[in-house]
Amino acid sequence: MDIRGEALLVDVLSTFLSSYGDAEHERNVMPDGTLLRISQVVAALPHDRDRRDLDRLLGLIDNPLSSRFLHRQGRWSRLSHPQKIRALHAMSASPFNDVRKAFRSLKSIAGMVYSTGPQGGSGASWGPSSYPGPAALAGVQRVDNLPRTYRVDDDEEMTCDVVIVGSGAGGGVAAGVLADAGLDVVILERARPPRPSGYTYHEDAAYRHHYVDGAMSTTSDGAIAMLAGSSLGGGTTINYSTSFAPPASLLADWDAVAGFDGVFTGNEMQKSISSVISRLGVTTAYSHPSRRDTILETGLQANAWSVETIARNVQGCDEAVCGFCTMGCPIGAKQSTAVTYLRDAARHGARI
Repeated sequence: MDIRGEALLVDVLSTFLSSYGDAEHERNVMPDGTLLRISQVVAALPHDRDRRDLDRLLGLIDNPLSSRFLHRQGRWSRLSHPQKIRALHAMSASPFNDVRKAFRSLKSIAGMVYSTGPQGGSGASWGPSSYPGPAALAGVQRVDNLPRTYRVDDDEEMTCDVVIVGSGAGGGVAAGVLADAGLDVVILERARPPRPSGYTYHEDAAYRHHYVDGAMSTTSDGAIAMLAGSSLGGGTTINYSTSFAPPASLLADWDAVAGFDGVFTGNEMQKSISSVISRLGVTTAYSHPSRRDTILETGLQANAWSVETIARNVQGCDEAVCGFCTMGCPIGAKQSTAVTYLRDAARHGARI
């Protein structure tokens, strides 16, 4: 991307982040280092084609002809700030899917730039939201309770009974059960070898290291963000640990869709669910409602909706350092497959 393209991208992204007048707008959302952060986010886009498409899109929105089709306002570089806002609104509501997809791509990049800062720095949103960042973990004793892993850099021949690809909620559980049954198991995980003691708990590094495509994946039409773990333990390492058994109505739906009779609604399924709940230590003991939660509960009860405490697969969760769930657990409280089923598998001889 050339200098002109970078300047245009900065202007487009900053328009997403404010509805103020121009001067106030720049002061609020374009702090020092934003240009560097934009270049880092663009460089971290999952695929080369994403960068080429972005470059092409910037050319189109500033072209006197194509801009009329995209947002009906004319060349972007000649628009006032209110016109730029109207242009983005027009793109978001376009009858053409490709235009809406382009809008969502720009919006996603803007959100990433605003909410995350460069390694060691703060995001533009940190100050207004009073978010302390990794500084909140100063003095916290990090816990490294993961099983041993082996890095394979060259061709290597192994023998085993079972190869399991992936170490998350599916592969991790399968590995633990099969290794416990006496099978020789090898688990393959594409993510880098993890060590919580070395995690920075900074969004920039966490998204790059723990998520598929750096947390920038979407459905093919760009309509829905797709977050998937790329870490030992997969999504169970970076989710919020919410753990509730599938309701009976959902199990019945699964039976109906699959054409089964009593498979998902049968006793064996219930035994499996109970076994997983037990191994993960699912509990409500660490689910203390926040002020926001109590307001939500009041509204739900006023509308006769059922409200229950969320069960979570955590043990010893410390609210004083909570808030980093989506970047891994610094104190080892989250009972992901990495610290449960994969440790079980390793104890029975499985290789990861």
